[in-house]
Amino acid sequence: MDPYAVFFKVLILVAAGLVILAAFPVATRPIERAGEFFALLLLSTVGLMLLVSSTELITIYLSLELSSLSLAFLATYRKEDLKSTEAGLKYFLLSVMSSAILLYGMALLYGLTGTTRLENIAQVLSQGVSPAVLLALAMLVAGFGFKLSAVPFQMWTPDVYEGAPTPITAYLSVASKAAGVA
Repeated sequence: MDPYAVFFKVLILVAAGLVILAAFPVATRPIERAGEFFALLLLSTVGLMLLVSSTELITIYLSLELSSLSLAFLATYRKEDLKSTEAGLKYFLLSVMSSAILLYGMALLYGLTGTTRLENIAQVLSQGVSPAVLLALAMLVAGFGFKLSAVPFQMWTPDVYEGAPTPITAYLSVASKAAGVA
């Protein structure tokens, strides 16, 4: 716990609270699915909050996947709308591919440094970098670039933002980006 992590956790919680307020009419339209909407939103919020305070590669990956899978399911909440289904499927498939690249980069970085803790990795890398370390870091940047929808990994963003319910689009554009930056 440090002030940096607390700031981003509060930002994520405020975004989640505002999305819950804005999403109430959307989430309760098919009343029998309202519980799953809010449960997935809260699971995603927990994943993003864990991501902000993670100091180890395994925890980073698990929290990132918890939030990504929840967000992919939330993007398809309007099952009767084909755009929503397409958005969720596109987000899910591209998220899986970027997660594979990210996980491979983390595994390569672990193999080269012998540790999963970020401060220990920084100590090992301060002694010098090899081309294999640069490859591992490039894979990490590509994986996180997708999650942030940074150029050139932003190809999923317009379709998902168009197909997802508006409150989920707001949550995707604020909370997930804030956690990725943190």
